[in-house]
Amino acid sequence: MFPTQLSAVRILDLNKLERGDAIEVHHFDTVALRGQVDAVAPHLGILWIQQNACHGRKLVTLTEHEVWKL
Repeated sequence: MFPTQLSAVRILDLNKLERGDAIEVHHFDTVALRGQVDAVAPHLGILWIQQNACHGRKLVTLTEHEVWKL
C-alpha cells in the first residue's frame, strides 16, 4: 500500500531503478500504474512493474510513459 502523501523523483535513466523500488507510471499527465519494479532493461528503455499479486506484471516503456520513483 502506498502512503497518501508521496515525494517522487522523475526517473530519466532506468539504471537508477532496482527491483523492489516503489514507482508510479504516468501517461499523459495521469497516473496509469503504481507498483514495484519487477525487472529493468535500461538498454532497451523498458521495465516491468508488479502492481499486486492479482494483476501480474506490466511492461512500461520510457518513450510512452513518465516514471516516478516514490
